[in-house]
Amino acid sequence: MLLNNIIYGFLYSFIIPSIVQLQKLLNNGDYIPLIFEIITPIILFVKGGLIMIVFDRLWNLMKEKGVSTYKLREECGIDSKTIRRLKANENIETKTIDKLCRALDCRIQDIVEYIED
Repeated sequence: MLLNNIIYGFLYSFIIPSIVQLQKLLNNGDYIPLIFEIITPIILFVKGGLIMIVFDRLWNLMKEKGVSTYKLREECGIDSKTIRRLKANENIETKTIDKLCRALDCRIQDIVEYIED
């Protein structure tokens, strides 16, 4: 019964509003928010796992320093698949973290955050 309540709560508070949001995003052609706001949370819910390492600080720092993902790809040698993995808070190699820290002239804690569950 508790599991049913959790599932129904998730459906009514997240899935249905997300479908409306999905329609708006697709109509505007803006797919990056689609990944962050809708697809990644659904995948995490289905997998039953929680993200413990997130890269939200990376995107904030890049914005502050005026660094684009294009620059990361072209000048820093970080491929587009790795950038996709960073955006989805998926596993990356430590050499990628090293490249990011060098490119942004920062420390690991400036781009990576550990969140306890």
